[in-house]
Amino acid sequence: AETPRLNNGFICIDNAGNAISTVVLQSGIPAAGHSFVWTWNNNPLPTTGNSHVAVDPGIYEVVVTNLVTGCTSSASATIGTSSIALADASVGTDFHRNQTITVNVTGGSGVYEYQLENGPFQNSNVFIGNFEGEYTITVRDKNGCGELVLTVFALNYPRFFTPNGDGFNDYWN
Repeated sequence: AETPRLNNGFICIDNAGNAISTVVLQSGIPAAGHSFVWTWNNNPLPTTGNSHVAVDPGIYEVVVTNLVTGCTSSASATIGTSSIALADASVGTDFHRNQTITVNVTGGSGVYEYQLENGPFQNSNVFIGNFEGEYTITVRDKNGCGELVLTVFALNYPRFFTPNGDGFNDYWN
């Protein structure tokens, strides 16, 4: 008998806890010649087809019966929730040689990764460097529920000046 396969997934929720997306669970078994019984947290669902649209978090199971042989097989998947982050970003001490930009997540139920400007995404919410000017930070939910874009401004100053008339670092105010 064919064995169904279900993939775990995430329903996106807004920050009030309301679902704003669903997960389509595909059994991978053709509808013809089979019957399907779906449950959510061991409670029967009305779905009788080879796929089900999950609207709530929990454990989903499908039992597939081959109508010719009578053989059954099953699969289950766990559906969780995730959401876009609520966050702000702060810059460490102005004029410090190695400044830090820190993203403070204040809300959301997701797992997040962070990007400074167009750099690579990283798991750490802290960026360390020599920053001067305006920077864009993107906070991305790893489960596909969206991105939050923040802007920070860092003040710094040149560490040297060369008053040699070449037009570079000639003056310091």
